[in-house]
Amino acid sequence: QAGVCTCTHTFGIFFSLLLSHAFESAEEGIFLHTRSDGKLFNIERLKAKTKVQRVTIRELLFADDAALTSHTEEGLQHLMDRFAAAANGFGLTISLKKTNIQHISRASSINIGSHKLEVVNTFVHLGLYHQQQPLS
Repeated sequence: QAGVCTCTHTFGIFFSLLLSHAFESAEEGIFLHTRSDGKLFNIERLKAKTKVQRVTIRELLFADDAALTSHTEEGLQHLMDRFAAAANGFGLTISLKKTNIQHISRASSINIGSHKLEVVNTFVHLGLYHQQQPLS
């Protein structure tokens, strides 16, 4: 269409390519076991060992941002290192002031280069609000 800016779409494609490049051989992430046979809410079927797919989620995309996910602090640091290297290779600069960590179990020490990322209890992005619940 005339007058439509394609820069947002172009960046989205570029960013997706960067993420694919950064994590192409990564094993870290959050692992989900899922079924696609239409019987999702049958508890016995969720315990089954057949017809189950293992899905790995490494990033959650929010417009021009991404949230990296992992079960472990070491895994998250490894993903962050790969992301930072890919961003550098693609000519992008990570905004260290806007980059932070929300960890569920304890305070984390995740770095980008020599910069330690701030640990926060809330995450706000374009109307999405997530607050960490205290552990009991």
